[in-house]
Amino acid sequence: MQSNQRLHEFFFPVWLLIFLPPMLLFTLGFSFITDTIVLLVLLFCYKMEKKAQFYRKTILKAWFIPFCCQVFGALLLYFAAKLGHAFESAGDTAYSAGIFANPFSSVLSFVTVLAVILLVMGLIYLFCRKWIFAKAALDPQKMRMFCIVYALCASPWAFL
Repeated sequence: MQSNQRLHEFFFPVWLLIFLPPMLLFTLGFSFITDTIVLLVLLFCYKMEKKAQFYRKTILKAWFIPFCCQVFGALLLYFAAKLGHAFESAGDTAYSAGIFANPFSSVLSFVTVLAVILLVMGLIYLFCRKWIFAKAALDPQKMRMFCIVYALCASPWAFL
């Protein structure tokens, strides 16, 4: 049994290197395209001046920071599922399986996933307000709505 375990640990990094980078590149690209569309729509809806200059100055921050917040949320869900798995009985894995596969399968897994989504949304709003769009030429009311809409659109709704 012990040699089997070592063999599994030996092959896991190879599997990770083969399958994870293409998925990571796809995820990064899809996230960039989505954030670009959201940012451009918001720029046109709020009738901002110098849209191209504003886009060029903010797109990398507006893409990378929410992506990092989403990764943070995914890590929180992973650790919540692992912690829940430690407290579940052998036959009842509804909570941890619910977080990984179907949050609607148990109320507790749904509440956990929704809480993490709301936390990530709040972090995205905070970073948008204080750092990403801080230099935008918007009055405070428009800035608040701009950041709220961006946080709603950039939140990790796929967790559900």
